[in-house]
Amino acid sequence: MNLTLIDLFIFCGGFFITLYLYGSRTYDHFKNKDVKCVKPPLPFFGSGIWVFLGIEHFQDFILRCYNTCKDDKYLGLFEVQRPIILIKDVEILKLVGIEDFDSFPNHRSIISEEIDPLFGSALISLEDQKWRNMRATLSPAFASSKMKNMFVLVEEIAKEFSNFYVEQSKNAVDKTTEIEANDSFIRYTNDVIATCAFGIKMNSMKNTDHKFYKLEKIGGWLLIKFTLLIYFPMLAKFFKMKFFPKKVVSFFRNLLQCTMKSREKMGIIRYDLINILMEVKTGSLKHEESIDESSEAGIAIVEESIIENEVVTKKWNDDELAAQAMTFFLGGFETTSTLIIFFFYEMARNPDIQKKVQEEIDNLINESSHGIVYTDLMQLKYLDMAVSETLRMWPPILITDRVCAKDYTLPPANDANAQNYQIKKGESIWIPIYGFHHDPKHFPEPDCFNPERFSVENKSNINPMTYLPFGIGPRNCIGSRFALLVAKLIIFHTLAKFEIVVTKNTQIPIILTKTSTSLMSDKGMYVGLKLRKS
Repeated sequence: MNLTLIDLFIFCGGFFITLYLYGSRTYDHFKNKDVKCVKPPLPFFGSGIWVFLGIEHFQDFILRCYNTCKDDKYLGLFEVQRPIILIKDVEILKLVGIEDFDSFPNHRSIISEEIDPLFGSALISLEDQKWRNMRATLSPAFASSKMKNMFVLVEEIAKEFSNFYVEQSKNAVDKTTEIEANDSFIRYTNDVIATCAFGIKMNSMKNTDHKFYKLEKIGGWLLIKFTLLIYFPMLAKFFKMKFFPKKVVSFFRNLLQCTMKSREKMGIIRYDLINILMEVKTGSLKHEESIDESSEAGIAIVEESIIENEVVTKKWNDDELAAQAMTFFLGGFETTSTLIIFFFYEMARNPDIQKKVQEEIDNLINESSHGIVYTDLMQLKYLDMAVSETLRMWPPILITDRVCAKDYTLPPANDANAQNYQIKKGESIWIPIYGFHHDPKHFPEPDCFNPERFSVENKSNINPMTYLPFGIGPRNCIGSRFALLVAKLIIFHTLAKFEIVVTKNTQIPIILTKTSTSLMSDKGMYVGLKLRKS
């Protein structure tokens, strides 16, 4: 039987219509439910298609969605074909993030534990009671007492970093060295995590071939893989795609096991993550008595949850421990370095603010002839204000998510006469951190870098539900104290010796590259370090 041109046309038309209908079959999910939505322009790819195609940065996408239907408390969008509720109201955010946490206890799982046991054992991937147990187990590693123990280790690396550039700047034109901040501060955070977590001395400013530093380079591939897992979950499941490359898994597993065996054999005790994991493995970990942490300055430090005080007696296997080591490294270096990079960028752009930070640092140095300690650093109020404002303008994590564990009813999205919306078990919500941080209703002139927002007089006016650099509720970032310690120490020792200045290669304003969901300039983040006069 011969097909005519008309038959072929009908067949192709029917095929594409069927494909379109299949690819957009969920896009009427919010119809007749009094929930406005960001409807996808094309099937299969969801509301974020322009992000996927590299036309729009994820930051701009989040802000565009957040500003859609400004008077609504939440709206709908689609992650591929999955309906998502984007929360925009602080009272609803408080409900789903804190008060009704048991209804939204988990992040969305992108890889099943059966396919990738190691990634499935990571704290960010664990769910329900398994997560509670691991969170309670690891929380002592990030308490203030542990930060005080790690202070000396981190400060040594911060001094090495600043001294490296002092030597370079002595013979430079105008005593100024230009640095590409992405590269420099990823090396710094890499060194810090290697030392504080694994007891490895690196100095990657000089030793660029160290295996540990080279592992940082996989971060970009992990972002690509994460995107593929989101957009093509069926293909990922079919090919049993794992998140971490085999060489990374082998490296961390071997490193962890060899270090533990060596310390056990030689009786070495070092106050770092390895030591905590050794106690976890043997079931000998004991929670310390809570201490008064009210002296810590910083609105960005997240409050401890009752979960951290639970007692866990379970013993953990090597893969479970290796998973925490990997996620601590791969998750910690980029988020902390992002904070440092954008702090230096804002100091270059705002020399008057930089001068105030330096004056506070100089005063502390003059008062402390024998160096500083953890509590001294945490009491630098203006430094903390500037760091907090950096985290507001440039949050390393743009959104966070939760999955509904049981059917949950939200109040009406717009007016009192509208109907409630029921989130079904298994559906997700997005919490747009970047949207809240850039909402002029919460932060007037949100694109203006203004540390005074976080002064003693003003910070009480900030609703804690609108400032979320480290997340919200019991599933907030466990390492907020560590991140702030690492950032503040490098800032302290660099600004004590240098002025941060704009160079010919400093991009103002920043144009973010659309090929990554991270906050990265498409032409690099260049600033100058100019030696201060003694």
